[in-house]
Amino acid sequence: VLLVEDDEDDVILTREYLRESDYFRYNVDWISNPKNAREKMIAEQFDVFLIDYRLGSENGLDLIKFVQDQGVLVPCILLTGQGDLKVDIDASRYGAADYLVKTELSPSLLERSIRYALSQSKVIRELDEKERRYRSLFERSIDPIFLANEKMMIIDVNSSFLTFFGYTSDEAMTLAIGDLFADRSDYEHCREALQIAEQIKDFETALINKNGERKIGLINCVFIPDQASEFCCYQGIIHDLTMRKKAEKD
Repeated sequence: VLLVEDDEDDVILTREYLRESDYFRYNVDWISNPKNAREKMIAEQFDVFLIDYRLGSENGLDLIKFVQDQGVLVPCILLTGQGDLKVDIDASRYGAADYLVKTELSPSLLERSIRYALSQSKVIRELDEKERRYRSLFERSIDPIFLANEKMMIIDVNSSFLTFFGYTSDEAMTLAIGDLFADRSDYEHCREALQIAEQIKDFETALINKNGERKIGLINCVFIPDQASEFCCYQGIIHDLTMRKKAEKD
């Protein structure tokens, strides 16, 4: 545990609470200077950060924001001298795992908060690892891949997509799926299939790049719902058939 606290009396009390735990044994590092705390936080040698809200000229929210910005996946629990709804809301918005009022603190409450924070952190780490693996596959794919929102506007592409269509990353973010098709009727067919069946498989069609050149691609696309985050998208992958079709024609 890294305890960031500038009041030595509160440090003694917090340590005493942690010593009373029936289930865990805590190794507590105490630091009072926010600047030095940042250096320790980046080292990622801790399981949880306990951060006081008032730290001289700074406050605990600054440190929580720092942790989030640095991508450090260690849960932060904010401690404050008195309850404040705005601080509570801000703590959640900044990414704090919990918000505890010191006057209401007890050994069992602190232990439970840490236990829940560690459990939540484990889930976040697992999701982060899955996202990293997905991103690696996404970027390394030799086939163009795109993500589009419910309005069928492009929201993400891989480097193979940019090479295939000749767009820059910024230009690609202004495109709709329909802009990729050379024939409007083919796009309408795909759109209708996605709306009805939520997928289209091995659909061969003519595509058009930034320079107006026609290419032949095999499109697979699926609708991915995610009700938990109220985010959903279409994920599509294009297999380039241009050279094969040209060889067959010759």
